[in-house]
Amino acid sequence: MLYSHGNLLWTARQFCRQAHITGDDSYVSFLSMGHVVEQLMTVVIPIVIGIQVYYARDVTSLSDTLKESQPSVLVAPPEYWFSCYQVSV
Repeated sequence: MLYSHGNLLWTARQFCRQAHITGDDSYVSFLSMGHVVEQLMTVVIPIVIGIQVYYARDVTSLSDTLKESQPSVLVAPPEYWFSCYQVSV
């Protein structure tokens, strides 16, 4: 699927407005950059509102990165949250 520049900017603004994300928020990047949500959160939204992005080196360092950065925003697809739930039960 091809996204236009205008489409990505509109989506970023709408997402930030609906989720109450401001330039004071921070985010930890851990998804593949091939995921459109990850591109939105790590490339487009920082340009639009100035959110601070932290990068986890890999999945094994995610826990340490979360502790260190204490992000106010964490976004992942439903499958990720489901797998986390299954591991914790």
